[in-house]
Amino acid sequence: MARSRFGSCESQVQLCALNRRPQQKDNSDLLRKVELRRRICGEVKWANVFLAGSGFGQMFRHAWRDKARYTLALDTNSRKVDELRFHFPNVDARLADFSTFTDWPSGRRFQIGDFDTFGELYPGISHFFAKAPWRTPFYVVVGDSGPLAFKRMGHVPHQLRRGKSRTCFLGARDLDSYMERLVWPWWERIAATHGLDIVCRAWLANKEKTVAYYALKLDA
Repeated sequence: MARSRFGSCESQVQLCALNRRPQQKDNSDLLRKVELRRRICGEVKWANVFLAGSGFGQMFRHAWRDKARYTLALDTNSRKVDELRFHFPNVDARLADFSTFTDWPSGRRFQIGDFDTFGELYPGISHFFAKAPWRTPFYVVVGDSGPLAFKRMGHVPHQLRRGKSRTCFLGARDLDSYMERLVWPWWERIAATHGLDIVCRAWLANKEKTVAYYALKLDA
């Protein structure tokens, strides 16, 4: 297998080729998403990984497989769960919604949480931090389609708003405003609630600028 500066995994050329596949979704830039994960988690060698939306296992294959001691992968699509189990029998893949999941494995504390799944993410992320076993330093990766939802439906995700006051948002293209005014303050509140500091953070947008992909490192 080719080596990149991140270790034994697909090279940028291979990932670019994968990203040009006809079935690859426009709002899912595989190369950039993998690079973001490798950049924020480059120092992690061996960790328990939680995948809130497993998909068909692309992120596990290209970003987490070489780092994972144990992986819990959830998805609400049975076909995706079955395919993940077939290709990666060592992954604990389950048909479940991560925002209500309670059957956390005993003796496993997660160090990486990958929340790249379409829909209302923030209640599920709050649920994870309140109920799941995890330890610091904790690495978070999120695929936030809030700007896409705003473009389609004209509202900001409720969980990101403080109180019931109306939140003004200029539009899906104004991602800098979205991150600075809504997303990072929400994470600051989550970190403070659990006695954590945000050690580093990074983000990027897909080519349509309707999805924000971002990552954080949290530590006590």
